[in-house]
Amino acid sequence: MESYGGRIVQFEADNALARFDEPGSAVRGSIALNLAFDSANLITDEGLDVHVACGIDHGNCLAPTPHNLFGLAVNRASRLGEDLGDPGEILITEEALAQVPASCSIQTCPAEKGARDVRSAIHRVIYRPA
Repeated sequence: MESYGGRIVQFEADNALARFDEPGSAVRGSIALNLAFDSANLITDEGLDVHVACGIDHGNCLAPTPHNLFGLAVNRASRLGEDLGDPGEILITEEALAQVPASCSIQTCPAEKGARDVRSAIHRVIYRPA
């Protein structure tokens, strides 16, 4: 994550929370993370494969300590990655996607997922060949 401008804030059970300066870096870091696990999974038994779902949002957060982060953006990103995302999926809110510059060349499609508590259109990042 650090090579994409991110910083791991905390691990809790099998969840990780990372903070990025801008959503484009979070998308690139999430793609790299998924592709790294895809590569590692090629040489492990299927039962040992690791698959992650990532959720990305953008907004103000409260960081009372280096290992705590609170706010609506944290809650929505967590909901996307932990509850709505399937293994290997990267989901991003409409608000975060609007902050990704066109120069990042990120491809997305509307996600067929919804949650009233997220209150945002959700997009799926396309990063694997069809």
